[in-house]
Amino acid sequence: MFLPQDPSGGQFIQSYIPVSGTIMAVENVSPQVNIAMDNHQNDFPQATTQQLRKQLPAMQRWSDIVWYVWALTAKDKAGDLRYIFRDHVIDQIFKVPAYTLDFKWPGKTFDVGTDDRKALLGTPHGTGIAYLLADNKKTLGKRSLKITCFTSDSFREKVTDYFMLFELVRV
Repeated sequence: MFLPQDPSGGQFIQSYIPVSGTIMAVENVSPQVNIAMDNHQNDFPQATTQQLRKQLPAMQRWSDIVWYVWALTAKDKAGDLRYIFRDHVIDQIFKVPAYTLDFKWPGKTFDVGTDDRKALLGTPHGTGIAYLLADNKKTLGKRSLKITCFTSDSFREKVTDYFMLFELVRV
């Protein structure tokens, strides 16, 4: 199925709950992001970074990996995906004053057509879900997204954790 390959440094940790149609995305770092982080931390020469990118696996996007595992796990219920929960969101958009969120659960929901929803869908956390929907339209059918954002006090002092819940609504 997969060819042996050196580790890419990518890490995708999810929980899959087919009975409720839910994927919980816990911690995710793509191989490309890992290379960028390593380059930033270690100041690799450009040639090394380019060489590392050439060694990336063909399947490296979050959406591809998650769908593959979801389809294997959910089997004939793969089309019943209803929720994708992004845990501990780290994104620059939450540092922009207009999008500084302090919404305790149940948070704030951004419906289709609003500029805020478009901005949230344009984050790395949102685009992965958009790719997943677009690439798997045959199985999922036409879907729209409602995005709910909320915060929680962290176990770490003076840190706020951000969460995003994407509801996949049949259209």
